[in-house]
Amino acid sequence: MTERPICPPETARRDPVPSLIESRPGYFDLPARILAAVGLAVDGAVHAYLAGHYALTAPGINIGTWFRTEAVVACIAALLVITLRHPVGDALGWLTAAAGLVGLIVYQFAGLYEAGPFVDLNELLWTAERTMSLPGQGLALVCLTPLVIRHLHRVVGRTA
Repeated sequence: MTERPICPPETARRDPVPSLIESRPGYFDLPARILAAVGLAVDGAVHAYLAGHYALTAPGINIGTWFRTEAVVACIAALLVITLRHPVGDALGWLTAAAGLVGLIVYQFAGLYEAGPFVDLNELLWTAERTMSLPGQGLALVCLTPLVIRHLHRVVGRTA
């Protein structure tokens, strides 16, 4: 008598415990999206608040203009991450958080203000606003990274 497999052959090859990347949306998505939107909203609020302080430095396009742009993009990205729940919204949120985080760290420690047309933002003391912006961007980046990787994994899986 031949033994029949317990499960069909196509499921027998599959890993019984799916990884985070391969798991179905649901359990991780909503908390990650909420935390990412909170991080992006904090980033947008901080940049909107600081834009007024840096707008007085020079006429035309100045740091205040860049901060307002960052605030608007971060708020739009937060709304897209929460409402759209689409790879485009996740990618925009991830790129916004990554660009803000890398920009803050590089500008602070690499001295880019010396080569650029902008004022010296390299304050010796990190104010409470800058201290809140950094974890907000980091939180959004950490929460959106698995979502973006899962979207990329699905796209690569479809084309392969």
